[in-house]
Amino acid sequence: MATKDKKVYALYLGMKSIEAERNGNAGHAEFGVVEVGGNGEIRNPETGNQFNDLNFRCQWSERMGDPFAFALHYSMSFIELADAERMAKLLKKAWRVERKFSVNPTTFGQWCVLMAKGLGITKLVKLVTSNGPSFSDNEHRTFSIKEAQNVIDAAIAESRKSEVAA
Repeated sequence: MATKDKKVYALYLGMKSIEAERNGNAGHAEFGVVEVGGNGEIRNPETGNQFNDLNFRCQWSERMGDPFAFALHYSMSFIELADAERMAKLLKKAWRVERKFSVNPTTFGQWCVLMAKGLGITKLVKLVTSNGPSFSDNEHRTFSIKEAQNVIDAAIAESRKSEVAA
């Protein structure tokens, strides 16, 4: 009897995941979720999947210091009842996960890892080279969720540093 492969989900750190605003004095980071196939192919979660259109987000202001306002949100322009029910179910689960964090997260990377683990997201996929509009056109690097904290926090720090220097 053939078993269906378990789907693997990953946070996605793409070209526009971290953006500076107000001349580099503020900004935000936003990571979507992708599905990673058995041979490494990357795709968006299917319509109706709990992770479809889900984003992990934070913002920062140089006046206020470290990133803040860690949140999960869905970005959709058209929502049907089934979508709203799916979203509510996952957001309720995320609320329970966050209440059970083993530590109070001090960085966005740490918050992402704790939330991702609680939701069943096991990897981070980072865009390395952009050659086209589809995932298959581009080069990516995959990290375990344990490595994700350092990768996320380093990417945000690098973006903030380069914007301040510009």
